[in-house]
Amino acid sequence: SVDAHSPADERHRNAAVRQDLVVERAERVVPAPLGAGRVTQLTQRAASLTGVVTTASGDATQGSVALLSEDPVLWHERASATTMVSTAGDGKYRVESFRAGRYLVVAIPKEEPPTPGMTPAYFELLAKHATTLTIGDGESKTLDLKRVALQ
Repeated sequence: SVDAHSPADERHRNAAVRQDLVVERAERVVPAPLGAGRVTQLTQRAASLTGVVTTASGDATQGSVALLSEDPVLWHERASATTMVSTAGDGKYRVESFRAGRYLVVAIPKEEPPTPGMTPAYFELLAKHATTLTIGDGESKTLDLKRVALQ
């Protein structure tokens, strides 16, 4: 007797084997962080965010923009849901190709250490100064930010 499986059976079996993985982008599969629930998200429609970073007085300025998950469970040094970009000289920034969801966004001076260990305490400090962003699949948003000093 021949043990035949349909392609659907094979996909189901492969999905069951891969329950410990999180698909963050259509082209990348990464291990799920310890303690995180099992989540699978497939999309070909990445989100993007643009804006201008200004000083407290409203002048465009250089800086770094951090985009991090709103979920503190994902605040660890291997946090793949965290992105840091630098602004151009005129304060403009662009974050591309991230998945839909709820994020915290904050602009800090370029001279701030960009990743002092990426500890939960550092994420908490960023979150204290951040603006909440909710963005959908394929959506592009503009968010202008005031640069803050982390203290």
